[in-house]
Amino acid sequence: MIERIKAIVSYYGMSDRAFALKCGIKQNTFSNQVNGARELSLSTVNAILISFEDISSEWLIRGKGEMLINQKTKIQNVFLD
Repeated sequence: MIERIKAIVSYYGMSDRAFALKCGIKQNTFSNQVNGARELSLSTVNAILISFEDISSEWLIRGKGEMLINQKTKIQNVFLD
């Protein structure tokens, strides 16, 4: 999952600091998790998914499918809510 998080950071062209700030995560906590010094927390994963609504949770958590939720899926979800 760490590699997928790094892919998100790279996709948006953000520094680790800017990414952590957007997600509401302390930079040192985020850096330690991404670098393997600390275990990745569920709250970090949740913060990423809340902050970047176009990121697929299935892709981030399980590595299945595409990184970005396509427009068709977004439209279907609107009707299901």
